[in-house]
Order: sequence, then C-alpha cells, then structure tokens
Amino acid sequence: MVDTDKYKDYGVYVVTMDYLATGEGHSRAILIMTAMNAYDAKMEFAVRFGSYFAAGAEVTKGLIIPEGYADLLTDYAKKIIARINSKSPDAPGGFSYSNYIHVNYS
Repeated sequence: MVDTDKYKDYGVYVVTMDYLATGEGHSRAILIMTAMNAYDAKMEFAVRFGSYFAAGAEVTKGLIIPEGYADLLTDYAKKIIARINSKSPDAPGGFSYSNYIHVNYS
C-alpha cells in the first residue's frame, strides 16, 4: 500500500529572504522549488544561502512571487513559472531556481 499522506504537502514552495544592516548592506534571495513540505524547502534554502539567512526566511506554498522579488527572476525562469501556473502539459514535474543579490553603498 502506498503512503499517500507523505505527499499531502508536496508542491511548489517559494522561500524569500530580505536582510538589511547598516554598514553591511542589503541582501535579498529567493528559492523556488518543488518540495515535500515547507520544512524541506527551508532546509534547502539553508544549504544554498546559509543557516543565518535561512533563520529569517519566509516560506509560502504556491507559485506566488512576493512583491520586490520578481527582479531576481531570469526571463527563462519566468517562462517555466508561467508553464507551471497555467498547468501546461509541458510544465516540469520538478523545479528548482534560486538567486541572490547583495549591494552595499557605504
């Protein structure tokens, strides 16, 4: 018998981080991926960007890009996301995309 309960939270998750500190600069990161649950998505964020940034990261289920993060997406990533959102037959079954930017003006 297949344990379908373990797949009940499977889906696309968006994990974001916005970090600002005087003298250190401003960092922003995004991870979009298919995962078994929000915990797994956040743990993958920690692998890619470090546990310090993951501690303050926000996780949402579904493919909704929070305001201010769309600029971190490449045109190709936007095309894939559009396929997933439209439930297109050529949408991927698994997906992972991440990007990070840091600026310091001091």
